[in-house]
Amino acid sequence: MRILPAFILAVLLICRPAVAAEPATQPSTQPAVKIVPATITSVNVDPNDPKILLVRFDHAGKTFDHRVDFHEPIKDFRYCPWIYGQGIAIVARTVIGEESNYFYATIYCEENQSTHPAMKIHAPKGAYPVLGIANTGGDSIVVTAAKHQRNPKESVSGWVYIDNCPLTDVLAEKDYVIGTLIPFEALAENALPREK
Repeated sequence: MRILPAFILAVLLICRPAVAAEPATQPSTQPAVKIVPATITSVNVDPNDPKILLVRFDHAGKTFDHRVDFHEPIKDFRYCPWIYGQGIAIVARTVIGEESNYFYATIYCEENQSTHPAMKIHAPKGAYPVLGIANTGGDSIVVTAAKHQRNPKESVSGWVYIDNCPLTDVLAEKDYVIGTLIPFEALAENALPREK
């Protein structure tokens, strides 16, 4: 009678559906849902108001226009796509007299609100040209500003600002101190003492 259980086991093994081994999955940095990114078609200082940036997106056959209020005349600005192309992240350096201030904004392309306030970055005093802004993953942004100086020593100084969860428009109006600001100063290569 031992033959019957062995026979049944053999039939089950032979007749079972083939199952392919599944490859190990790697964590993805892309969203699970397919997102169609917006196209940033223009970012310009408003010719009638130097405190305002005009931003235009095209998405899903529609055009979206936004205004970003940087509170002070814009000296220079940089931008990048934000959250897998669903919006834009912008940083601007403003100047009043000799004083530079720094602000940023993040905007979803399809938001209904057309005017957005910018968030102040509490950066060190000084005129540091903005080198760039990057969306480093999710909704996180990194802003870099730096300047080169020759006197009293050959060096590069500036700061990096990191915000892992940019605030909404409502909170931006309240001038919260958020994010992480990392100031730096580094001697330029030819200013370093060389070993003999």
